[in-house]
Amino acid sequence: MIQLLLAAALSAASLCAQAQYPQKPIRIIIGLGAGGVADGMTRTITDKITPTLGQPFVLENRPGAGGNIAMEAVIKAPADGHTLLLIGPALVINPALYTNLSFDPLKDLASVTTIAIAPFALFASATLPVTNVGELVAYGKQKKMNYASVGAGTAGHLAAVMFGAAAGLELTHVPYRSIQMAIPDLVQGAAASRWRFRTWCRATCSSSSTPIRRSRRWRRPASSSSLASRRRSVCARIRRSRR
Repeated sequence: MIQLLLAAALSAASLCAQAQYPQKPIRIIIGLGAGGVADGMTRTITDKITPTLGQPFVLENRPGAGGNIAMEAVIKAPADGHTLLLIGPALVINPALYTNLSFDPLKDLASVTTIAIAPFALFASATLPVTNVGELVAYGKQKKMNYASVGAGTAGHLAAVMFGAAAGLELTHVPYRSIQMAIPDLVQGAAASRWRFRTWCRATCSSSSTPIRRSRRWRRPASSSSLASRRRSVCARIRRSRR
């Protein structure tokens, strides 16, 4: 699961509550590449609320370093609430992964609201001779496979590491600055698989006989029975936690 969170510099939270806000255009720094799901979602939301606030939004994509570049930019900006951050799980993952950060995102940033919670899906190149996760695992045990993510330490990277550990696979990580940059390599088979935040529960809680969603360039493998049962349990826990 990936959660997209809107945050601001910590001291800006109380300032916005006391003063007339906003007083100028609001800049949103997105810790992911342009043209992705987070980018499009943010533009849709800002288009809807601009008339209400009376000020325009300026979106700025700052991908790289697992989200650290975007977080540091917001923390160093004036803490007046006019510079916001759209970030995923990097907000809580990075303090545990990086020991040399010049900032503490958990202390220096304040959560404003959750924008979206999006599950994961696994996509594989259509050049691979597989139609379900079981076949993908069997293929990966015979031949080396690469997988793409939007950077080391990102949620997609960690999800693939967990998948590899559970399936007993040694996968090679190929980080990209954005998923859009990874698609050409996925299509050509250079990156055999990629993790993207999409309808993960629907993808992995299906049975091994569920038809795959296919395109001419890549496919989302249906789950094998052994892995599907494990993921059905995960999905069930997610549903219970939302009640």
